[in-house]
Amino acid sequence: DGATALKDRAFDCIGPLCPSLERLSVCEMPFPASYMTSVLSTTQQLKELELFHDHVSAREVFNAVATNCPHLTALTIAECDRFLSAPLLQAFHEMLTLCVHLRSLRVPFCKFVSDELLYCIASHAKLLERLDLFDGKISNTGLEEVANNCTELKYIRFTTGGGISATADGKYMFRKETSVDVTYNGVEDTYGTDGYGLYNDDYSGNDVRENGVYDDMGHDMEDYYAC
Repeated sequence: DGATALKDRAFDCIGPLCPSLERLSVCEMPFPASYMTSVLSTTQQLKELELFHDHVSAREVFNAVATNCPHLTALTIAECDRFLSAPLLQAFHEMLTLCVHLRSLRVPFCKFVSDELLYCIASHAKLLERLDLFDGKISNTGLEEVANNCTELKYIRFTTGGGISATADGKYMFRKETSVDVTYNGVEDTYGTDGYGLYNDDYSGNDVRENGVYDDMGHDMEDYYAC
């Protein structure tokens, strides 16, 4: 329709008009992932990428990032309804191998999040500093792999209960210097440098308030979901 066409044309303009673009945030993508691939191929200075849509193709995004975004430091893919597959895991592995500057990975409400993904992170993203696994179907085994190998981690968030194998005890696997936010049935539990509590300061000095107002990077989550 007209609105979709307008967004398509806007995407076509991003690369030519913003070759030095460093941050891109996209909410609701009613068009093929090929548009995102095209944009990334012309914005190779990109450092932060945020995608919020339940039908986004994580595999295509990972492939595009691996090929075109060598300077990427922060990646967010939220609400992806794609389950983990061998091609998706391979694309994720390649992205982590090539994007050596990646320090923040946020994949909340993504169905592809699993222990297999955590094993890949533990092996190939050892310098990661922020990791958001909210609502991911993971276990303490996967968390332990991350805790043992990602020793630069300063913040991690994960969920327990509701069919998720991970338990609240998973937070004790991480160093005291790591701020760990655990959600169980809507109840927040923060463990880390400042002890327990709903409010906590992350390493960058931002107020970490995980009750739907602020996320771990100090962004306003209400702005995200208002898109």
